[in-house]
Amino acid sequence: MIRSQLLLYLLLFFFQASLFGQERTLQLRLHNAVDIALGQEDVTLEELSVNDAAIRKEVPTDLSKDRLYKLRIQSKLKGYAYLGSAPSKERDFDYVLIFNPQLTLIKAKVLIYRETFGRAIETPRWLQQFEGMTPTSSPKFGNNIDGISGATISARSMTRAVAQALKTIDTLHKATLL
Repeated sequence: MIRSQLLLYLLLFFFQASLFGQERTLQLRLHNAVDIALGQEDVTLEELSVNDAAIRKEVPTDLSKDRLYKLRIQSKLKGYAYLGSAPSKERDFDYVLIFNPQLTLIKAKVLIYRETFGRAIETPRWLQQFEGMTPTSSPKFGNNIDGISGATISARSMTRAVAQALKTIDTLHKATLL
């Protein structure tokens, strides 16, 4: 009985440590991506929360899971960062979309990819296809977004995720939350 309780304690401890470690890694990679995209190291990320239930219902993304940040340097608005996750073949991957203050997408980056196959979506060359898009843009896989051999599921998923994030940004902008 005591052995099984000890084993359960140990499993819970390592599970919590693993989750904490993943969240810490994600936050470090997010900050690094933002710093590089804005060419600054002193960028402050201020998380935005949408409390209006009607607006939360309008957006196509789950704002309780995905996060939106205002990016500031010495209290001056420098843009926005949308941190989300999208499904791959078996596991989700985490990505960030960085927008300038005019809501033009200036950088898309995969922060953590958890699969062996499909890693080609992490390449800057493929991700550059999203740069320059605005909340009114409509990325479509196979149309204005090229596919990648061996990464079809991940590429389709990233394209869908970006499209949904752009619609979310558009909805929040129209509601004057951005």
